[in-house]
Amino acid sequence: MKERGLRRNEQNSQADTTVSDTDSNGVTHITIYEDSSRTTDDQVKHEWGHEQHARKVGGTKFVKLAKEDQKKYPNKEDHDSRETEKVADKFKDQVNKDIKEAKEKKKEDEKMRKKEQSKHNDDVKQI
Repeated sequence: MKERGLRRNEQNSQADTTVSDTDSNGVTHITIYEDSSRTTDDQVKHEWGHEQHARKVGGTKFVKLAKEDQKKYPNKEDHDSRETEKVADKFKDQVNKDIKEAKEKKKEDEKMRKKEQSKHNDDVKQI
């Protein structure tokens, strides 16, 4: 993903994913703009969740699901009630969880490395 490029092209509050329904593989285009209610990073992850969902079920099926969601919840205020939006948010939340866990592991590994280095330095001093 070219997150830096997306940030350079920020505009008003808008984010969108479009998936081609002309074949089962689908072609996904993600457009992300600054939104005051989310960070750009979270927008990227959310829209990436739509792309992953489309890959999993196939482009044609994803477009059908999205259209059904739009009919069931046509109003903008109901947007987050759509199943396709819930799937994308679940993906975003999982990515955020994975990133947090990776950072915590890296921090713990660095702490352990410093502890081992300190012990090694103490052992060398004693020699």
